[in-house]
Amino acid sequence: MLAISRKNAEENKKLKEEIEKLIREREVLKEKLEAEQIRSRFLEEDLENTQYELSDTRRTLSELFEAEEEIRKIEETQKKLKEEEEQQKKRKRED
Repeated sequence: MLAISRKNAEENKKLKEEIEKLIREREVLKEKLEAEQIRSRFLEEDLENTQYELSDTRRTLSELFEAEEEIRKIEETQKKLKEEEEQQKKRKRED
């Protein structure tokens, strides 16, 4: 009977140690999960900021393309005006 009691005590001790080990592992896993959740939130914020920056960059590029188009139109108009001016000078000389 004493041997059975001793054997049960040893098994209980082993089970208790195993439970404590599992509890420690669970705590470590909880900490890792919390760290990953925090990291995930930072990554989501980073992604959101990057998307805003990309949107701003696209808008800026669009504005630049529009400005370049306006400049091109102005340059064409200036060129035409200069050509007309030269033709008028040429006509005056001919007259």
